[in-house]
This record gives sequence, C-alpha cells and structure tokens, in this order.
Amino acid sequence: MKILIHSYLPQHLSAISPVQQILEERGHMIVFTEWSKDNWVPGTPSSWAPKWDKVHIPNADMTIIAHGPDSLELPRPIVIIPHGCGVLSPGITSPVHGGAQLGIVQGSIHYEQCCQYPSNQKFAIVGWPKLDTLTNKDPLLAKNIIIEKYNLNPNKPIVVFATTYNIPSWDISPNSPGYLARDVFKQLKSGYNVLFCPHELDNWKTDTQGLPNVVLTNNKNECLAGCDILVGDRGSITSEFLVTGKPLVHLWNTPEADTAIPHLWADHNKEAVSFGPRISVNSLRDTIDSIILDKTDNFKDLREAWCNRIFHHPNGKASLRTADVIEKFVKEYKCK
Repeated sequence: MKILIHSYLPQHLSAISPVQQILEERGHMIVFTEWSKDNWVPGTPSSWAPKWDKVHIPNADMTIIAHGPDSLELPRPIVIIPHGCGVLSPGITSPVHGGAQLGIVQGSIHYEQCCQYPSNQKFAIVGWPKLDTLTNKDPLLAKNIIIEKYNLNPNKPIVVFATTYNIPSWDISPNSPGYLARDVFKQLKSGYNVLFCPHELDNWKTDTQGLPNVVLTNNKNECLAGCDILVGDRGSITSEFLVTGKPLVHLWNTPEADTAIPHLWADHNKEAVSFGPRISVNSLRDTIDSIILDKTDNFKDLREAWCNRIFHHPNGKASLRTADVIEKFVKEYKCK
C-alpha cells in the first residue's frame, strides 16, 4: 500500500512517525507532501497558512494527517493521528478535520467528546503513539542516559521546564520579555539540574549563557522519561507527562494565562484541571523542595485517574495498535 503522510508543520510529524516506522517495516511505501522552496516556512509562529497552490500531492492509496486541513484534495481514506493531546482534544473534533474518515483517539475522554459531534467519521481508541518511546523506558536507565548525555550532576534532582507555544514570558532570547523564565532558572540555580524544553513552534534564539545549571534541548520524551519532576504551564505536555506517574507543577500566573489554549479545559466551560499545584514563580523552589525532598505529593491519585481517562493502555504499544487499525480500516474502506 502506498501511504501519503501530510503535514504543513514538521513538528507535527512526531505524532505519526512511530506508526510510519511500523508501516514501513510491514512493506508499505511512504510518501510525503512536497512543498515548493518559495512556500511559507513551517514553524513560523506568526502564520498558520501555507500557500496551498505551492504544494504537490503525490498519488497514494490513503493519507495520514496530524493536523488538517481538508481543503486539499488528499487521497482517501484519510486517517488523522492528532499531534497534541490535552484533556480536551480540539484537533480531532474541529471542523477542519471533517474530511478524515477515521480518527485515532487517545482515550475514553476524547472518544466521548468526538461522539458529541454529528459526523460520519469513525473513531478508534488506541492510545497515543507519540508516547510509546516515553512509556517504554525504564525510569532509572532513562535518568542515567540524560545525566551522561547532558553532563548533569548525578547528585542533584532533574527538573524539566517545558513551555506552551507562543508565551513571550518564557522567551529568554536577548532583549526579550522573558523575565519569568529567567526567574524560574534563578529559583532552581542551586540544588537542581534544569532541562529547558521550549515549544517546538517557538523559534526564539534562546540564550542560556550565564545559566550553568540549565541545558537547552528539544528531546522532550527523553527528558520526561528521565527527570524527577516537570515544571509546566497550561500546555498539553502536562497531560502527556501523566504516563510517567511522576509529579509536576503548573506555573499559572503568566500574563498570557487568560488567552491560553484549551489543553487543560475539563469541559467547554473553560474550567481547567490541574495535575499538580498551581503556583507562581516566586513559590516554585519551595514547592519543588516539598515534593522532591519532603516526598509530599498530594496529586498522585488524581494524576493516575486522569491518565486512565486520557490515555488508552499507555503500555508502549499504541503504535502497533494504530498500524493494525489503519490496515484493517483501509482494507474495509476499499471494499465498499
């Protein structure tokens, strides 16, 4: 079978690549949407619309997408593997994906949301392939790997600071408004290793000079698997982190908080859930000390309950289940 993988943001391909690898191993041919050189540069925060007339779509037996749109004539059937996964999953239920015949659903809460929309689209609850590399790792081995890779102090706990897309307060490039990010690093200057993971779409020229305990990296799953705690804000990475069973905190008082994307909304009334304490930057150090050093984790049971609703069997086999579902669905679709 010849399969087209379509995405106008390279960062979104991380949701598809684990399944792509399995499909290739099974003998399927993979082709990609071809963009012209003068096209919109993927990853530019100020623009979300490439020039659709500057794209070549190869012939294929089907298409896998991570994020719309259905305005292009893509080979059918179309399967969507969402690139992001919060409590709500607006990507899979958005009208922009009306052209998909099958939606891969991460868990029961997303399936419940999808069923509320009138649609002929089918849905399969299989989990989230993107997290297979995270759930497959032994925590101690993962920790030793990042200690060696990033030359971390093995006697200090490891904190991952991971941020949401387009939050200027986290921009620490020269002359930026990223004072809050620098405050985070100052809070953790002694006693902790810090791995800073900006959002993939934030193409700031990040400067970590003068921050000897801070390492800049985008290898998020690797870092999440090996760290001791996550410092997040309102982004979907806080829900992704649930599969590790480890503690996290939410930095909640950024100037952009009121316009944050709905990854943590528990419902469409915009009531956000928390998987850890909601804190200000000023109380970050005390909170992390309490969780890591004093072993005070009051959100453990809540995180486990939400993990079971958001992710279907996070056992590292979501990619295999997804590949099986896709092959079966396409075969049945073609027989209609």
